[in-house]
Amino acid sequence: MTKNRDSAFTLIELMMAIAILGVILTMIYGALTSIMRAKNVIEDQREVRQIANAVLTRLTREMQLAYPGIPRLPPPDKLEERFGSKDNLLGEKETVGSGRPADHIVFVALSAGQYVPDGLTHGGLVQISYSMQEDPEEKSADGKSVYVLVREEVPYLRPYEDAYKQRMVFPLTNRIRSFQLRYLDLENDEWVSTWGNEKGMGLPAMIEFSFELESEQGARTWYTSAVPLRRSFS
Repeated sequence: MTKNRDSAFTLIELMMAIAILGVILTMIYGALTSIMRAKNVIEDQREVRQIANAVLTRLTREMQLAYPGIPRLPPPDKLEERFGSKDNLLGEKETVGSGRPADHIVFVALSAGQYVPDGLTHGGLVQISYSMQEDPEEKSADGKSVYVLVREEVPYLRPYEDAYKQRMVFPLTNRIRSFQLRYLDLENDEWVSTWGNEKGMGLPAMIEFSFELESEQGARTWYTSAVPLRRSFS
């Protein structure tokens, strides 16, 4: 009888041990899952921050190099059009998708040419523009259009036809979801959403830019900065 009771007790202990082991394994699995999820989130955020830092640095540097007193180049489809010496920057409001801001800016800058290893770097004055453009080859998971923040650079040359033949187009990121600009009108002491539609406005005192990035996992984050501009060399 004692032997049977000992055997039964051992079986109960075994079952309890298995149950405890199952609980421990479940806890370990949950902990590992949480760690992996946190790791993925951190890596996801790190990628977006790297993109944001690159965009912030580039926009800040190039806007600081905006050059007063030099007119913008005529549009490529209106090469006969001419601007005055105070028509230095054009900022237009635009939207994409369901009304997301996708503003467009064009300005002349000094020594802001993109470095190109093969020696085609544009020195001196260049005209720079930023805009959001639809990617014709990519769609989102839900079938919606994907947009890219695009930087275009044209050397400040004449004839203008030759300048546009040397235009460089740089897609910066397809993580962009919104791009918004504001301009400080110092004369009227107010921020405005467009600039340069009226000729002779010169450069704004400051440009505020905001953009929204979406990570691979779908997290969206806004980034904002403001850049003071040199309006004259006097």
